[in-house]
Amino acid sequence: GPRSLAHGSAPWTLPHLIEELDHCSISAALVASTLQVGYDAMRENRRLVEMLAPYDWLHPVWNVHPHWTGEVPAPDRLLALMKAQGIRAVTLCPQSNAWSLRSRTSHALLATLEEAGVPVILSYGTEQLDSETIEFLLERHPRLPVILREVRRGEARHIVPLVLQYPNLHLAFDHFQIHCGIEWFV
Repeated sequence: GPRSLAHGSAPWTLPHLIEELDHCSISAALVASTLQVGYDAMRENRRLVEMLAPYDWLHPVWNVHPHWTGEVPAPDRLLALMKAQGIRAVTLCPQSNAWSLRSRTSHALLATLEEAGVPVILSYGTEQLDSETIEFLLERHPRLPVILREVRRGEARHIVPLVLQYPNLHLAFDHFQIHCGIEWFV
């Protein structure tokens, strides 16, 4: 979907995505929509599943958050819906969706995702996360696969030690602009 800070002519539609994936020879992708974060998560989660149904190589990612307000089903029910829809991963947007990874009210959701082995995708920059919160999450949920996006050069000194200490933490290289950073990990 459209991004709030992007130029109006910037590519953001599904045909744009498919064209870019084809151009880059990418044969499969996890796909999310900005509307899942900024609007009604479950409505947009379901809409994304419908939109991607004709494309067996595009896999929808759901945006989820704790169930206490009734906007998202309780964790066990959520997991059943995800399995029924073939959802392979979720995004967590605590800042944008007004909840905390550190709160005990988030524990049921995170524990259920951990037990099921569902990868969670967190945007370090957009969600204004800090390394202490990431470390808290990793300590509390050591088997929860965490994919951290938007890690820039300035955050590397905080995040690289966590990657080295927590095998369930993985970095996306979307903003990872550290000189020889990828080579260093190899």
